[in-house]
Amino acid sequence: MSRVFRISWYVVLFASILCAIAGVIFLYISSCDQACGAESAWFNYTIPDMEIKESDRADWETFQSIPLPLKFLMFPYFFVLIALLLRIIKKSQLLFDNFKNEILFSRSNVVIISKIGKSLLWYSIMTFGFTSLIISIILLMACEVFKNGAALQEEHDLTI
Repeated sequence: MSRVFRISWYVVLFASILCAIAGVIFLYISSCDQACGAESAWFNYTIPDMEIKESDRADWETFQSIPLPLKFLMFPYFFVLIALLLRIIKKSQLLFDNFKNEILFSRSNVVIISKIGKSLLWYSIMTFGFTSLIISIILLMACEVFKNGAALQEEHDLTI
């Protein structure tokens, strides 16, 4: 599992860099179309047998009417989301490394689970994700269980 998280961290990092570059290019081209008064070819291209909803077309026109500086204000939001996602993946990798090394009930695992739970809580608030909110609450409850388990483990280790 640790290896899966290690690979996924690099995949998410690479994909986010590509999406950031594509987003900048997309925003630049859409602003050039708007400044020139040209009809954008981005939304007019359709795949055969694909219908575009009028609500999607209206959303696209609303997006195009937003000034370019305001469009670029969306980037910090996405960068924070990506940073939280990368942090969650990295901490999960550390946790599963500890599990692989048979380190279950330790203070370090309590800290790691706590950080994962808090990061996931912020992620769920920022994305309005109910499922991730429930998972973050479950992780924070598991953190308390691991805290008590770590205390019992320390007590057991000190017993002769």
